[in-house]
Parts: sequence; C-alpha cells; structure tokens
Amino acid sequence: LAPLLLLSALLAACSSLSPEEEEQLEDFRLRATQYYESDDLARAEQQAVRGLALDPEHAELNHILGRTLLKYQDPRHVIAAIGYLEKAYELDPKYRTAYSLGECRLRLAELRVKRAVTLDLTSSELGPGEAEGQEELAGRAEKLRAAAVEDLLLAEEYLLIARESDSDNI
Repeated sequence: LAPLLLLSALLAACSSLSPEEEEQLEDFRLRATQYYESDDLARAEQQAVRGLALDPEHAELNHILGRTLLKYQDPRHVIAAIGYLEKAYELDPKYRTAYSLGECRLRLAELRVKRAVTLDLTSSELGPGEAEGQEELAGRAEKLRAAAVEDLLLAEEYLLIARESDSDNI
C-alpha cells in the first residue's frame, strides 16, 4: 500500500500546474466569466477552451463553457454543452452545476419537441401518394418526442437536486 501512495503522490506532483500556469488559468477563468456576462459568447468560449487546455478537470471552466454554449440556444451548441456541464457537475456537484444541467436538459427537450412538430407539419404537407415519406417522418418525430421525455426526466432530476441543495435560491 505504501508504494501505491508514493506513486499516487508522485503522479499528482508531476501533473500539477506551475504557479505561472495557475495564474494563466485564473486569467482565462476571469476573462471567460466577463465575456459570458457581457454576452460575448465567442470570446467566452475561446477563453474557457484555452483554460481547459491547461486543466481539463477545472470545474468552473467546464461550467462556464457549458453555460456559454447553452446561451447560443441552437441544437448543436446545446448538445455540446451537456458534456461540459456533466463534467462540471461530476467535479463539483453543487446547486449551480445541477441547475445548469437541468436547464440544459430542459432546453434540449424543447428543441427536440420543436423539431418533432416541424416534422409533423412537413409530413402533413405530403400528398396521399407519399405514405412512405409520411411514415418515415412520423417515426423520426416519435423518436424525438421519446428523447425529449428522457431529457425532461433528467431535467427534473437535476432541478430537484438543485432545489434540495439550496432551497433558499429557488
């Protein structure tokens, strides 16, 4: 057991950041936060990505990047946000990260339902001779609705965690 502890300590020492890197990391975090708060999403994303290149396990930078991607409000960015928010929650399971993850899942469910409705409308516009196309669109819409239900269940779970973690901040 003693050799394993020594090896763990050695690995931790080798993988730790230098004081200059720690200072750089803090600068990236501060700038990412400032850009996020001023809705300069491209710069917030860039600063968070640069910080995560130094330390991929930085909970706050993962959270900032996830929140930034979520703020774009398009499906591609919302889907990308999930990974960063899950990582932030895994590293620091607190009110803010649980809430953000719940919000992200809720937004994803909304986008999926919206896409399903669009597919339904497209399907209804097809003529009687295009039954195969209607079935295909209906199947895709149904899959999107099922995924949305899963997202809503996860959103509820994370939002309940957030409420239990900080019931004063509803």
